[in-house]
Amino acid sequence: MKKLIYIFACLLFLSTSASAQERIQMTRRPSGTYDIPCEVNGVRLNFILDTGASNVSLSLTEAAFMLKNGYLDSSDFIGQTSYMTADGSIANGTTVNLRTIKIGSKTLRNVQASITSSIDAPILLGQSALGQLGSYTIDGDYLILNSVTPLSTLKRKAQQGDAVAQFELGARYYEGEDVPQSYAEAVKWFRLSANKGCTEGQRGLGVCYYYGDGVAKNYKEAVRLFRIAAAKGDYVAQYYLGQCYDNGYGVAKNYTESAKWYRKAAEQGDSDAQYELGYCYDGGYGVTQDYAEAVKWYRKAAEQGNNGAQLELGFYYKNGYGVYQSYTEAVSWFRKSAEQGNEIAQCNLGICYYYGIGVGIDDNECVKWFKKAAEQGYAQAQYNLGVCYENGTGVPQNYVEAVKWYRKAAEQGYADAQYNIGILYEEGKAIPKNYAEALKWYRKAAKQGDQPAIDKLESLGESIDSKNEVQSKVK
Repeated sequence: MKKLIYIFACLLFLSTSASAQERIQMTRRPSGTYDIPCEVNGVRLNFILDTGASNVSLSLTEAAFMLKNGYLDSSDFIGQTSYMTADGSIANGTTVNLRTIKIGSKTLRNVQASITSSIDAPILLGQSALGQLGSYTIDGDYLILNSVTPLSTLKRKAQQGDAVAQFELGARYYEGEDVPQSYAEAVKWFRLSANKGCTEGQRGLGVCYYYGDGVAKNYKEAVRLFRIAAAKGDYVAQYYLGQCYDNGYGVAKNYTESAKWYRKAAEQGDSDAQYELGYCYDGGYGVTQDYAEAVKWYRKAAEQGNNGAQLELGFYYKNGYGVYQSYTEAVSWFRKSAEQGNEIAQCNLGICYYYGIGVGIDDNECVKWFKKAAEQGYAQAQYNLGVCYENGTGVPQNYVEAVKWYRKAAEQGYADAQYNIGILYEEGKAIPKNYAEALKWYRKAAKQGDQPAIDKLESLGESIDSKNEVQSKVK
């Protein structure tokens, strides 16, 4: 299956910067309200920021999901209550205690929430949560938290045995935030936190074993820790457990299990898991192949900015898999991914401009995107850029540059580039004629099944293997 996609460490742990402010990006709705990402009892939810509402408010849909999957239990239900909505009206609902709500690096505990009687009511982040945030301001599309736990306070709490503080201190050492980066110190504090049963500490220690940061790499130990945290609903641990089953790290490779854990994380909104689940449906890994389901999960991830999912949606729209074929949509998704630096998307966007697929033909734009991808080492883009220089497409014709880019792609085994550089050696364009070098590159391409190279060798009366290679085989 697809190679392991790493999540950067800074995304694995809570942001614990000791700066005076923390900026949390929100999404503005057409109505002018804001969605803010939160994590409730381990479940990722997007709330509407509602300073006029007295309580946090959940719909029956979210409450039922949380109860069914163990994120709420009977002890969390308090009773009935009346609460004020943003428009000043009074509503009745079931009151529930939310053990934790995480907003950025801030963890709120024992927050009172109301469950409305409607299955599709909006979920609101009201004053029962906002009142615990301390000082905050809204600046454009950002919620600004004006205080973060000082390092001295965090260390004191960690040394006194506070498991959450131990995890957060470990995260600071892991990331090098306000302290010199030290994986060994991170492991120390994660372990103390994990031994007290802190889910985040267990996941953090698992990450260290997974990558071999501060401790000898040990996939089996990582799996053990991820499994504990994943069973408690930690979506990052669920994603990593999926990766372990996907790649056979610490467990036997099992696509059914990997798809199961990706789904659990994906349903909590994790974009990397959504992408991987889409890929499972794309190729039929652990699930029945279903392009429509692949599109569904790719889209969820793409809309959160996952550039891999944006790339896949581009291919789906270009080829009409699971969606109506639309070159315009394909270009749109290729562009979103390309602008985030995805070299495959950059190359494909260049191809669209080269041939006029979903956009007008634009030689300058095609060269621009080929160059961005080529400079990242993507062989197909290096070959395409070589073609542009050889033919003078979007750039002045320059055989020296053409050879340069063909060679980069050829040395990575790209057959078309190997054939083209053979042509340039045979014809002596920008490089001295060299029949032996031409044959060398023709043979490399032909051995990969490149038909023009095979035909070229036949026209020259040459075999695919050199005499020395034939003799070595006889021995």
